[in-house]
Amino acid sequence: MPSEHDPVNGVFTFDISLTHPFETKPQLSGFDVKGILITPGTLAVGPLVFADSDETELENADGYTRWWNPTEFTQPGLLGYTHGNLANSPGASLTATINPYKLFADILPATGSLALVSDAPLDSHMGRAVFSAGMTNTRRYRIRFPMDPGPKVMYGYA
Repeated sequence: MPSEHDPVNGVFTFDISLTHPFETKPQLSGFDVKGILITPGTLAVGPLVFADSDETELENADGYTRWWNPTEFTQPGLLGYTHGNLANSPGASLTATINPYKLFADILPATGSLALVSDAPLDSHMGRAVFSAGMTNTRRYRIRFPMDPGPKVMYGYA
């Protein structure tokens, strides 16, 4: 969304789409699918590490998770951090152990509120944050990168 970009302040907005790979297998629908932005972090709160105010931030996060950060989830694969083809930073530089995410669900449009998920009846075909087989869901990410002097783009994802 170029009209929402503010490069002078390091802010960029992207619509990210995920497509469920098993169109013909409805029994493999997913639930609570998260697109996690993994970032550098230096703000320690006990054993947890967050991105500080001068580090990469997802300004419109739906929530935060500890899952799949490269510091604690060191084995690649389903239950570990795997460096993505589009990630531009080595896992060792992505030091936040708590990272922001966007929730991908059939009921959510790109800019939809999580209230749509919580208000849907559990027995609805759109309830429980379902990501149906064969569907493509899109969420809008508004990311602020630190300035040094221009945007310092560092991220990973899960």
